[in-house]
Amino acid sequence: MTEIVWLVYLADLLDNFNDFLSLMVGASIAFTLFWPFAVPIFLCEIEGLCYEEGEEIRKKKKQFTLKGFKILGSATLIFTLLSIVTPSSKLVYIYAGVEAAKELKLDKELPKVTQKAFKLLNKKLDEALSEKDKK
Repeated sequence: MTEIVWLVYLADLLDNFNDFLSLMVGASIAFTLFWPFAVPIFLCEIEGLCYEEGEEIRKKKKQFTLKGFKILGSATLIFTLLSIVTPSSKLVYIYAGVEAAKELKLDKELPKVTQKAFKLLNKKLDEALSEKDKK
């Protein structure tokens, strides 16, 4: 019984986590795409290298650009992999339904707490299905 309650709680958490991951993937892709344009601005403001030229300045710009691409590329890869691997809340609700069905099959007379868990599970499953139909 407690497993079902935890699964419903996990499903609610996964909704927010998946939204966060989608946001982070989009943000890291955007930062990666705009990084080459931002490098001159950062170096101008931070290092004071607005209009200076020379081999040392070019090396510094190249290092700064490559370091940024490594960091942003790694972040994009990590967030993308996490968003792929993280199950959806609907999948967790289905698993909770299967677990509840197992309990129902094993125990004919359910206590009130289990009945409440089934009602909550049915409500969440109906919400997930209606949300899917809206999209």
